[in-house]
Amino acid sequence: MKKPVDHPKNPEELRKMAENRLAAKPDISTMQSDEKRLVHELQVHQIELEMINENLCHTQAELEKSRACYYDLYELAPVGYLTVNDRSSILNANLTATKLLGIPRNALLNMPLTQFILAADQDQYHFRRNQFGIG
Repeated sequence: MKKPVDHPKNPEELRKMAENRLAAKPDISTMQSDEKRLVHELQVHQIELEMINENLCHTQAELEKSRACYYDLYELAPVGYLTVNDRSSILNANLTATKLLGIPRNALLNMPLTQFILAADQDQYHFRRNQFGIG
């Protein structure tokens, strides 16, 4: 990943940075004042875009860390996890759940969780869901 650039945090510093970039241009003396203003504004917008891009890259890196953590916690857990929606349909299953149930993940998706609950335990399952406001 690219080394982060120390960009200004406020508009005044941003404009000063743009002015410095503009002054460093060798052909600035031949420009008209309107051209100079436009080039200056373009420099400001370029710096703003660079700052936004830098923030986006940082956010993307943080998201990748979160995804890796989720994978470790959910997918590699020694306990079988099933994620269900409010209608008890399976939305996701971790690796342990697929091994315990002996069913591939693709086949588990959208199956009703109640299919895996003993008939004698169905009432208790629905009671608990209602108790937590899920049912």
